[in-house]
Amino acid sequence: MGHTDARALLHSIDEELRLLDATIWHAYYVSLDNGKGLDGANECVDNATVYTVQNDIHEEATDQEETRFHCRAFYRGVLKDVNKFCRLDNTLSQSILAGEIDGLICISCHVGIFSSVLLAATSKEIPVTGSGGTSLSQVANLHHIRLIGNAGGSVATTTFTRAVSYTSAFAAYWKLAYEPWKRCRQSGSSCTSVLNSCLPMFWGVCLLKQCLLFLRERFFENSSQCGSFIEASILVLEQMALPFSCCVTMATSHASGPAPVSSLNMAALIASTSCSRSILSGLLAGRLVSFATERLLYTLIFWNIPATMANLLISGGVGALIALLMLPVSPVLGIITASIRWTLAVSVGFPNLQVRIGAGCALGCFCCYGSKGGWYHSVILPLILIEMELGDASVLGAVDELTLVLVSAGICAANVLYSTLHSRQDHLSTADIDLCRRGFFLNIACGDFVEACYPLMENRLAVNVSGYLASGLSTAWLVASSSQTPKSLAYLPLPIAIGVSETNWVQMAVAACIAFGISFFGTLIDNWSWHSHKRD
Repeated sequence: MGHTDARALLHSIDEELRLLDATIWHAYYVSLDNGKGLDGANECVDNATVYTVQNDIHEEATDQEETRFHCRAFYRGVLKDVNKFCRLDNTLSQSILAGEIDGLICISCHVGIFSSVLLAATSKEIPVTGSGGTSLSQVANLHHIRLIGNAGGSVATTTFTRAVSYTSAFAAYWKLAYEPWKRCRQSGSSCTSVLNSCLPMFWGVCLLKQCLLFLRERFFENSSQCGSFIEASILVLEQMALPFSCCVTMATSHASGPAPVSSLNMAALIASTSCSRSILSGLLAGRLVSFATERLLYTLIFWNIPATMANLLISGGVGALIALLMLPVSPVLGIITASIRWTLAVSVGFPNLQVRIGAGCALGCFCCYGSKGGWYHSVILPLILIEMELGDASVLGAVDELTLVLVSAGICAANVLYSTLHSRQDHLSTADIDLCRRGFFLNIACGDFVEACYPLMENRLAVNVSGYLASGLSTAWLVASSSQTPKSLAYLPLPIAIGVSETNWVQMAVAACIAFGISFFGTLIDNWSWHSHKRD
């Protein structure tokens, strides 16, 4: 929530104040080490740090930039000594009396330690706002200070909500325009970009589900208690894990400026409960959460709703409202993604063998061409993730492994072997060989860096043709040789990618050999022919 990060809190407040052409001129913020709360602090044992902002360390930036903001850890020691330092330091109270301070923010302020500051604020009648119910009530009672704005408790508040609350209070008191929603914003991420970012979650859910299925079938099939526990875990993975991940990622990716990310996460968590078995619902719910959260936040604060209640409403209230709105929508979006999975399965599952082979060959060539043409992240990977919506491996995941990973590995391996057998570089430079060596290792060990072979494919027609042949024939074999829809998962070491295949692992292994072998020998033959032609 940002409660223990002094620099982040003070910087956030200063950013909001700058919208009023104001700044933090002096600040003292006491924080216990290790994020411990002050309520249960032992003054003689617990260590603390006092962070300060002082006008003598504000420097004018060059090129007409705004004044730089400096927050530093000024004093460290046992809390008793830190309190003594704050009590004896008269800098802030003297600045108030000198008329240098126009307003005061008290954040869970210790009335006894900062009594001189509060007395100075009373004498100069400057406006005071803040958070921390106990301290603010003591400030108002003992020093007869009139609090402004929605000053109140600090429970469930965040760094951002408190900063907006304080600034809104001063804006209303000084009759200044405060329109934080007009700050410079960056447009949010697209759905495909968010899906790509969620790949680690899809990857982990798929692997975990495969492991749980293996354990259930091999060890706990007859165990009612353990079997029920595994079934419940699989159900959670299938229904909730991925929609929740997409919802939270979409919500935070559309957070504009320093929006309350913690509030977005909580609201997204609640909203995702209505997005069962639908990642599209998760994406939509996350977008709605990000849209509603910030707008409601400003509205509530400008209505002088205390920051605690405002945060409860934007976290719990928005999440509950979006969850209710998504109830009738989620099943429809779930049908859409289910239809996409059905279409992909049918495209490689025709009863007619010749049609199935042709479809598999076309799909393999399409993936090879699409990856080189820049369609992978915008089309192929999102379709793979839609297939993995329920935590299962995917048809396009198997095609990805064959047409991209193993084709690239075969081309790279052939070039490395050729350069090893011929000490002179010929048409392959040292940089090319290093690229191929790295590409081969990463493709086999990690299922990644398929782009390593693309420059070589574009420069050599025979290598390019062998890549397409390897892609088409390996996919056609996998489709033709399996009675089930072939599924696997890329971004894995090759043996594991073969092992998680939902078809017979032998068939996947043979298809992998076809993809690797054709691209390997095609590239090797092209290198030998170039060498023979050069020699002649």
